[in-house]
Amino acid sequence: LAREDQGWIHRKRITRIYLEGLDRDHQIVPSLKRTPTYWLRFPFAWRCSTRERNRRCHEISVALGVEIGSYNWGTPVHLVPHLKAHCRVGPAMAETIALMAGLVNLPVHAQVSEKLAIKLVDHINRAPT
Repeated sequence: LAREDQGWIHRKRITRIYLEGLDRDHQIVPSLKRTPTYWLRFPFAWRCSTRERNRRCHEISVALGVEIGSYNWGTPVHLVPHLKAHCRVGPAMAETIALMAGLVNLPVHAQVSEKLAIKLVDHINRAPT
């Protein structure tokens, strides 16, 4: 297989570990039925405050030596000052803001082994709810 294909196969394996292992009772995880063919990062959401999410991410990062953290857009687009004028805000935005508070990205890159992905899932599932 080409090197690029091996990379995507690895990402799919790591994604599958996250999809099948994360506790859906305590986290919001993408649907198993609607899995994309590839992931650059794996998003999920903790049902907790931003402060609690940051604390949990820091503890897991230190314990396992891998970086996990908040989603790239830490602020909903309609609250970004230079984008506000271009957005329409509806009643569902409160739900969007609440979801963003707990959103986290897990790594799927080549340095994340299957063993490490399983450890990440275990640490996340053991986090207090």
